[in-house]
Amino acid sequence: MTKTYLKNFIIYLSDYLSFALFLSTVFFVLYFLLFDTSYLASYGVFENELILGIVCAASSIEICGLFLGYNYFKLNKMIYFSQVETSINLSILSRFIYLRIISGLIRIISLLLFFSPFLLSLSGIAMLTENGISENVFYVLFGGCVCLFVVSALSYFVFIQKLTFLNYDFVKTPYMSFKMLIKLSDENSDGNLFQLFKLKIRNLPKKVISLLIFPAIYYLPLCLYDVYDYIYEKENPYPHKVNTEKTVVFYFEPVKGI
Repeated sequence: MTKTYLKNFIIYLSDYLSFALFLSTVFFVLYFLLFDTSYLASYGVFENELILGIVCAASSIEICGLFLGYNYFKLNKMIYFSQVETSINLSILSRFIYLRIISGLIRIISLLLFFSPFLLSLSGIAMLTENGISENVFYVLFGGCVCLFVVSALSYFVFIQKLTFLNYDFVKTPYMSFKMLIKLSDENSDGNLFQLFKLKIRNLPKKVISLLIFPAIYYLPLCLYDVYDYIYEKENPYPHKVNTEKTVVFYFEPVKGI
């Protein structure tokens, strides 16, 4: 049982660790090649164009490899915790990266749409303040602006739960067209976004407890299992087929004449 918890925990952290390695590599490559070149210059890297080209090429290949590795671990984590049997190849990995780009665009556009009323109200308060308004009116408008921010944030975070359904549908059917995947996720998430959001909120205390590290081995993977189990139940309300039809046979004894 301990081995299972440890495996779940390692897979849960795999994409975070690979992403940290990717970011740190990008940082150090840019830092030593662009901002502080003294270290590489001490080895004569910038004096020879061939050596500089090899270093740049090797750095680019390493960054691309780490980026693919990060997405591989991310996809493998989704497959593992969703308990869907899907093998990963280069084609599926490429489609997954493209899907993540689409998901990122959806997040950005949704963020602008949901927070646009708050930003407009904030800019309106700033304009009124420049022209001069009473203190009481300012407090009322500012309070309304804060309420609008809370509503916008809540609406945004509820809406982007749709992307969780989108990722789950991709894991199940990785070769389905992206248009059909988005349509399928819309159908599956209809009426379930707020419930999924509440589930993640209820799991927050467990994640806070997991700051103690040792409980994280159990709680963090469990929280992710809860999310995918919820999606599975909503997509399969009757996962087990029950045969309720029974054949009823009536036997009648022949009526004898009196």
